[in-house]
Amino acid sequence: MKKFIFFVLIAATPAIFFSSCSKDEDTKPSLVGTWYIYQTSIVIDDETVHTEVMEGCETESNFYVSEDYAAVYRDVNCNGYTSMEGRYDPELNQLILKQDNNDYFFDLEQNNGELLVSITYTVISDGVEVEETEVFHCKKGEPMLE
Repeated sequence: MKKFIFFVLIAATPAIFFSSCSKDEDTKPSLVGTWYIYQTSIVIDDETVHTEVMEGCETESNFYVSEDYAAVYRDVNCNGYTSMEGRYDPELNQLILKQDNNDYFFDLEQNNGELLVSITYTVISDGVEVEETEVFHCKKGEPMLE
């Protein structure tokens, strides 16, 4: 009987490992699709200093990631839009977008169905250089109309 239980456990071990690997891949949220920006925040020294909710035409602003990791950012206002194109780098977990021959690196974080897209840059405030991070709060699907 002990040998039988031992062989059953040995036989079941690979099935447990294979099913757990497959399940981990299935539960990872997908970036593929259109992520509409519903709010932006400015963060300095880990403190949010400004938050703005998107309104009107701005609610059409979005990030789009295709299945082949091509990426587009559209900044929409009522007079039109500007866009940046590039790609998603899964190893860095970043969008690398280009505008006017400059590369911009956006960090990504997914949390509870929300995608946070952030970019950090240096600004001059009262004659002092300050690192400022702009965070785009996004939801997948349709624009967040008010």
